[in-house]
Amino acid sequence: MGKVLVIVDDISDVLVPLGKLFKTQGYEVHTFLNPLAALHFIRNNPADVVLSDYRMPQMDGVTFARVLRNIGWTGSLFFMSGYIAELNQQELMGLGINGILEKPFNAVELIEFVTRTLQEEAEALLRSPASGMPNTLQS
Repeated sequence: MGKVLVIVDDISDVLVPLGKLFKTQGYEVHTFLNPLAALHFIRNNPADVVLSDYRMPQMDGVTFARVLRNIGWTGSLFFMSGYIAELNQQELMGLGINGILEKPFNAVELIEFVTRTLQEEAEALLRSPASGMPNTLQS
C-alpha cells in the first residue's frame, strides 16, 4: 500500500477530485471538509502526508499546523492557497511545512510537486537534516 494521505479542504469541488487523483497514484486517501475532523483522524490513525487548504472557516493553516505538530505528528505537510502572497513563509517553515501550492493548480503539476518534494526530503534526510524554505508551486 502507498503512503497514507489526508486531504483537507472546505470546498468539496476541490476535495473530491484531488482524492480521486491521488488514489490513482497509489496513495491511501482520506478526505475531510473540516480540519477538526482531520485532526481527530490523524490522532487515531497513521498518516504520512497532509495536503490542506490554508484558509478554512474552522481554523487557518497556521493553527492547523501548530495543532498537528503539538500532537506529535511528524509527517509531510503541504498547504494549498489562492492567497500565497499573504503567507508568512518564515513562520510556515518554523512549523515544518514541506510545500505550498498556489491555487488554481494543474493536477499533473500537483502530483509531480508533492512526489518530487517527498523524494527530495527523503534524499536530504539520508545526507543531512534539511534547512531551507518550503518548496512552492506557483501557477
